[in-house]
Amino acid sequence: MSAAIRVLVVDDNDLQRDLVADLLAGEGYDVATAADGVEGLAAARASPPDVLVLDLVLPRLDGASLLAEVRKDPRLAAARVIVTTGVQSPHVKRLLAPDATLFKPFGARELLGAVGALVPPRAAER
Repeated sequence: MSAAIRVLVVDDNDLQRDLVADLLAGEGYDVATAADGVEGLAAARASPPDVLVLDLVLPRLDGASLLAEVRKDPRLAAARVIVTTGVQSPHVKRLLAPDATLFKPFGARELLGAVGALVPPRAAER
């Protein structure tokens, strides 16, 4: 039996975080959550995710800094990253180079499509 794909959702907005987590869990993903960047980085290091759904505006450690830390850590570097943001700027993609960007508000289909498209082959083969 294959293990569930691990997704870490990092967002300081309780409602947004819970909605995303519940939607992904309902689709069979193994979901963990964090409410700020420091908590998110600790959670990622404790149990490396296959996919990281990351808000940019976070307390204690912003999303861009968290993404930089993830990319530097060899244990986390393979994680696929979906940045979620309310900032409608083309610079987000260019400067941060996430695997996908979802601009808020985004819908369930958009989120599920982005996560499904980014699932690493190694995770799908477990």
